[in-house]
Amino acid sequence: MTTEQSTPQEMTQDTEEVQLQVTDLVKVLEILNVVSARGAIKPDEFSTVGGIYERLYQFLVYSKVIKPSGSDTDAAESDETAETSA
Repeated sequence: MTTEQSTPQEMTQDTEEVQLQVTDLVKVLEILNVVSARGAIKPDEFSTVGGIYERLYQFLVYSKVIKPSGSDTDAAESDETAETSA
């Protein structure tokens, strides 16, 4: 049995243009905070989810979308700022 895989270019040819904004990435960071606080992440998933969270966080800090800090409220504050300035 063979499985056909589409490249991203082939996939977007059949659909409307997909738009991803930096505010969407901030929302993903917030979602990761919420699900981790609610205990929705299993212990064996901590390193995977934490790695994604950390890379996303560093990208948003590097992009100056959020300010680096130990506080989780920075992402929410920056999201409001990004939405009002966009």
